[in-house]
Amino acid sequence: MESHFVVPRRLRDKPYELIEAANDWHYAMMNDLPRNEFYRSALRQLITPEFVLEIGAGSGLLSIIAASLGARRVVAIEANMHLANVARQIIHANGYGDRIHIINKMSTDVSPEELAQYGGRPTLLLSEILGTLLLGESA
Repeated sequence: MESHFVVPRRLRDKPYELIEAANDWHYAMMNDLPRNEFYRSALRQLITPEFVLEIGAGSGLLSIIAASLGARRVVAIEANMHLANVARQIIHANGYGDRIHIINKMSTDVSPEELAQYGGRPTLLLSEILGTLLLGESA
């Protein structure tokens, strides 16, 4: 990291790539209230108390929304190890650690058998690929 950047003490032990990802994408998305309320409203119409699968979970926000709307089981797949760890912390801090499970792998590396251990087949697939600027996430 460049020497002129001030790094708060609470972030000094965090990997640079995590800080960069959080600053570039996740901070803006998590603080975009109209966007998140739109997702909550849309998911309210779709969530049933079954098994939800999220691919590309990032911070776990959509998984938390799904669980808060009644999904009994949510599996969130996140390939980035640092984001997966942060998502686990956020999920536990919000009281959903018993209903949301993080798999730290590429979604293409997760087998149906691995998902089955969480209670069968998912009934809803979530994947948010738009970011805050419509085509923001690697589009």
